[in-house]
Amino acid sequence: MIFDNLPFREVCNKIIHATTVEPHTRQGVESHKIDEYNWLGWSEARDQGAEDLGPGPDPVEWHHLSSNVRLGGPKGKDQWWHLLQVPIFVEAIYELLNDEG
Repeated sequence: MIFDNLPFREVCNKIIHATTVEPHTRQGVESHKIDEYNWLGWSEARDQGAEDLGPGPDPVEWHHLSSNVRLGGPKGKDQWWHLLQVPIFVEAIYELLNDEG
C-alpha cells in the first residue's frame, strides 16, 4: 500500500479511478450490550442446571470503522493502492471551497 503524501489533485484522481474501495476497521476493546446479554444468558443457563458451560462466554470481537478507506485500481499492468485518510481529505475540500467563496 502507498502511504505517501500525495498532491490533492492526485488524491482526487485516485478516488475517481479506484476500482477497489474498502473501509478500514479497527478492533474495539470496550464491551457492548450484546456482551452483557451473552453473560446474562450464560448465567441463567448455569442457574438452570446446564452442564458443560465452560468458564463463561468469550467477549465478542468488535470491529469499528476507522477514518481510513483503502483505494486501489489498475495502472497499466500494475496495481496501485492508496490509504485515504478521510478527515484530512474532507478538511482539504472544505478549505478549498471556503477559499473560493
